[in-house]
Amino acid sequence: MRRMEETVRVRLRRVRLRKVIRDRSNPFEDLAEEEFLQRFRLTKECVLNLLQNIRGHLPIAADARGCPIPQHLQLLITLRCMATGGHQLTISDCYQVSQTSISRCIWTVTPIIAQMAKDYVKMPTGMNAIRVMEGFLEIARMPGIVGAIDCTIHIHFLRPACENPELYHNRKGIFSLNCQAVCGPDLTFFNIVARWWGSAHDSNIFNNSLLRHEFEQGMHKGKLLGDMGYPCRSYLFTPLMNPSNQSETAYNEAHIKTRNKIECAFGVLKRRFSCLGKRLYTALDTTKKHYCSSSCATYFCNSE
Repeated sequence: MRRMEETVRVRLRRVRLRKVIRDRSNPFEDLAEEEFLQRFRLTKECVLNLLQNIRGHLPIAADARGCPIPQHLQLLITLRCMATGGHQLTISDCYQVSQTSISRCIWTVTPIIAQMAKDYVKMPTGMNAIRVMEGFLEIARMPGIVGAIDCTIHIHFLRPACENPELYHNRKGIFSLNCQAVCGPDLTFFNIVARWWGSAHDSNIFNNSLLRHEFEQGMHKGKLLGDMGYPCRSYLFTPLMNPSNQSETAYNEAHIKTRNKIECAFGVLKRRFSCLGKRLYTALDTTKKHYCSSSCATYFCNSE
C-alpha cells in the first residue's frame, strides 16, 4: 500500500501544470475617455504621447514564451500605482499579473520617465520665458517673474536602508524626502530637486542646487518668488517680514497671490498621483523616481 502511495506521489510530481495564457484587455480600447482619466489620471492622448517617448527604452520579450506584459500595459500599470497609491497585490489582481511583475514594471518604468525630466522639465528661455512672465503679470501685476519656488510637504516612506537614515527623520517624526520645485502660472513644473532628506531646510536645498548657480551666472532672465524659508536675493524675491506702509503691504499681497501657484501645483500633483500623499512602501531610490516621474507625466498632460 505504501509503495502505491509513493508511486502516485512521484507521478504527480512529474505532471507539469499547464500554464494559463490570460487574454489581457487593452484599456485604450475598453475604457471611455472619462473612465480612462479616472483610473490613470491622464488622458489617452497624453499617455500615448508619453508612451511614444519611452517606447524605445522599455523591455520587449525576446521570444513568444509565456505571456509577456506589453509595453503599453507596463506604463499603465505604473501610472495606476502612482495614481492610486494602492498596494501592488491589489493592482496585480486587477491586471491578472503577479505582484512581482507589478514591482518590476514600477522599477523599470519610473527611472525611464524620471530620466526624461532632464529634457522636458526645465526653466523657460526666449519667448517661452516672456510668455511665463506675462502669465504671472496677469495674476497680481508683478512684472518679471519667471517662476514660483517652494518645497513640497514631505513625502513619507519607510525607514531607508542607508548609512545615515536619521537624516530623513523630519520634524514631524517621520522618514521623508523634502522636494523642491519651480512652476509657472499654468502649474507646469520647470525645475525639480528630489534628492534631499526630510531634515534639510528649504534654504539649504536651494543654496546647494544647480538652479541657484544658473541664476547667479545670469543664465536665466527674470525673478523667482519664494517664501520666508528662502534667502532674499536679487533674483529671488521673498515677502517682507514687517511691512510698515501701504506700498510694502501691497507688495506682500501681490507676492502671496503670485507665489500661490506653486502651492496649487503641489496640490494638483498630489491629488492626481495619490501615491505622493501617502506612505510609500518602496526603496529610497524608487521613491525619488516616483516624484520625478509624476512631475514629468504632469508636464505631458499640461503640454497637450
